[in-house]
Amino acid sequence: MNGKTLRVLEYHKIKDKLILETVSEMAKEHIKDLMPLSDLQEIKSLLAETSEAVSLLIKKGNIPLNQIYNTKNAIIMSEKGGTLTPTQLLEILYNMKTTKNVKNFFKDDITSEGVLASLTSSLITHRNIEDEIDRCILSESEISDNASVELKNIRRNIVKQNEALRSKLNSIISSSSNKAMLQDAIITLRQGRY
Repeated sequence: MNGKTLRVLEYHKIKDKLILETVSEMAKEHIKDLMPLSDLQEIKSLLAETSEAVSLLIKKGNIPLNQIYNTKNAIIMSEKGGTLTPTQLLEILYNMKTTKNVKNFFKDDITSEGVLASLTSSLITHRNIEDEIDRCILSESEISDNASVELKNIRRNIVKQNEALRSKLNSIISSSSNKAMLQDAIITLRQGRY
């Protein structure tokens, strides 16, 4: 289809309106690249899919889609043995939960011969991975002590070392021999300021 036809049809305006209704950045990028189809079979298949989806939306309401994150780079990094940040793990968790919600939304209302059946059957859930991320990551900047035994031991040792250091510092400050020196230092500091 040539550029003039697309302008006359205001194709780009339609795409802009569609982008405003889109949740994820990946979908917005996909819409920007969309061009009209010319293969009649593909057009008929997609129209059937759209009709089925509209019927389901009328019956059940909106699909429970939240923000969908682009986790492609994080997944590639993990496949190479790299370490993911808490933010990356949370984005994967949110995508997994959204996948589960969408699959549950469609579960009872899609016939096996329907067009949407093949789409939803490709959605895979991983409850064990969801539970592990949920257990280990508290926020974008905090990993749970219970994420691993090693982490729990390291943090426990840090607390013990801090307590020992604080106790030692208090004993130094509190000792009678050091009190006089500290008071002299404080007096000297005050005199220097004024």
